[in-house]
Amino acid sequence: MGTKKAVLILVALVVLAGIAWFVAQASAPPTVESIEQPDFVDPSVLEGTSLPDNTQVASEPALSSDCEKILNPDRRNYCFFALADNAGTVESCTKITDIAARNNCVKTLAVDKSNTSFCNYSVSAFNPNDNSNVKYECISAVAEDKADEKICNEIPETGWKNKCLETVASALSPA
Repeated sequence: MGTKKAVLILVALVVLAGIAWFVAQASAPPTVESIEQPDFVDPSVLEGTSLPDNTQVASEPALSSDCEKILNPDRRNYCFFALADNAGTVESCTKITDIAARNNCVKTLAVDKSNTSFCNYSVSAFNPNDNSNVKYECISAVAEDKADEKICNEIPETGWKNKCLETVASALSPA
């Protein structure tokens, strides 16, 4: 066989192998890592939102260990957010490494479940030893959503409590 003919056969085999690989990938069921997720490092992307009821991360409910296997940090964080939202518990939010995304997860669950104790899991990006501002903002969001000024009384700091009361009052007043 000539060298030219051998090169053409080799190229043809490589092309066929590439096509076979592409077909195999296209027909494989989606995995947690293959699902395109929004880039939610920017906290404004999910601000005040929760996952739609029909959102599925995988065909079976994800486990925390499934999320931990995801290498892409944004997708891993989204998996933990979806897991927390699906379970209705805040523990999976605590595994989110991006502070803004973690706080959004905590606040979303606190509002959805009307549970201000979830706000205790908020984290301050500026002072890890003092999460009060982020926590108070979370409590205010629950108070506003429930239109209940009494919830603001959980905030011990006067300035933040007044801000919460104003937010709830404006939510109650007709536009």
